[in-house]
Amino acid sequence: MTMRRATEKWIAVMPLIAFLALWQIAGSSSSRMEFLYTTPTKILSTLTDELQRPEFWADVGTTAAEVVGGLILGNCLGTMAALFLWLFPKVGRISRAYIVAIGSIPVFAIMPLFILWFGIGFGGKLAIIIFSTAFVALAYSFAAAVEVGTKYEEVIACIGGSRSDLLKKIVLPGTISRSFVAYRINVSFALIGAYVAEWVSARRGLGQFILRATSLYDVPRVWAGLIMFLTLAFVLYAVTSLIEGLAVAGPDGPRSRPLW
Repeated sequence: MTMRRATEKWIAVMPLIAFLALWQIAGSSSSRMEFLYTTPTKILSTLTDELQRPEFWADVGTTAAEVVGGLILGNCLGTMAALFLWLFPKVGRISRAYIVAIGSIPVFAIMPLFILWFGIGFGGKLAIIIFSTAFVALAYSFAAAVEVGTKYEEVIACIGGSRSDLLKKIVLPGTISRSFVAYRINVSFALIGAYVAEWVSARRGLGQFILRATSLYDVPRVWAGLIMFLTLAFVLYAVTSLIEGLAVAGPDGPRSRPLW
């Protein structure tokens, strides 16, 4: 079984190795191709150099702080709002159209208002990421709350429990465990929100690092910034999956699954 898994991993990696080899050959074929598309070896060399610069780590740290803070707050606010709407069904029915309308606004379109309201500092970036993630968490959490609540509502009623008892004992843990799908999806939305916010207006961050490299036609540095974005995505996804695996939420808790 171990040999089979190792073989499967090698087979999965082979397309990437072939792509990098072809990229290296094509990029090295002429100076024009190297300027436009660069090469994997040059990207690796540039990334190695950047990792030794404190300024680069300051950009990485800024983006990581924005993404982690916005992701946590966005997921928490979205889940809390969903539970509130489940607890008060009439409010949920009235606000549904407004939630759909506001959640459909592209973050690019509302960016100028967020800059005007919250500024270009850390708070402004945090607000944009919260906006990008809260409605996804709200939609998934509300659907999960309705599903779990409907499933156990009669059981709680039979033993004399109230709707608040159903919320505390069943709906809250069940909703959180089922909402990890949204939390993992929100990793991507948080990174997109941070990138867009830093691209539009920022002093530090990976988005600003990539913008500076693009303005100088420095393709290897652009790729170095993108690789760090990918690294953040993998780390956050793995941490979210790890937290899900450790969460205890009763019969509706998360099943055991690999991190990837």
